Amino acid sequence: INSIDNMRYLFMTLFLAYLLHPAIAQDSSANKPNTIYIEGLGIGMRYSINYERQFQIKESNWGFSLSGGIAPNFSEPKYLWFPLRLDANYQIKNSRIGAGVNYMFGYYWFHSFIHPEDIIRSTSGFFLPGINYEYQFENKFVGSIRILFVDNTKDYKYSYLARLPFLDLELYNKKFVMWPGLAFGYSF
Repeated sequence: INSIDNMRYLFMTLFLAYLLHPAIAQDSSANKPNTIYIEGLGIGMRYSINYERQFQIKESNWGFSLSGGIAPNFSEPKYLWFPLRLDANYQIKNSRIGAGVNYMFGYYWFHSFIHPEDIIRSTSGFFLPGINYEYQFENKFVGSIRILFVDNTKDYKYSYLARLPFLDLELYNKKFVMWPGLAFGYSF
């Protein structure tokens, strides 16, 4: 039931973003609103490949961005996660700072191939707040740093921290962790 509620919140967020799209005009100064980037650590746990679309509020430095991606892992444990982000941003020249919500859903698989039983058994999702800083280089490349705030006050076995790749960090006793992400991409 929890994953169904998470999906409802996700679809509600995407629907509201769709409704806001005609009301927010794209600023002519935001000439590179699309970005494809690879993120290490971050919401993909180990890595993720993402696409981001930036919407700038006309005659303002404020805007928001929507992004989605894929975070596969083909070694043990095998998983396929889909990270989604909604960020509010403030742009100053080539820099952009922002805060928002991240949603991660997906599943682990236990067979040699993706099996329907694995999807039913291990599907879950997580909402994680985060902050970010992004810098647009002159040659259309983008670098960013993101911090996710992971709440571990719930059952550890099913938490986001239990899925992080570093088992030796002994994160079990910590109730709140800041998880970093470093991304590099190309804007167009």
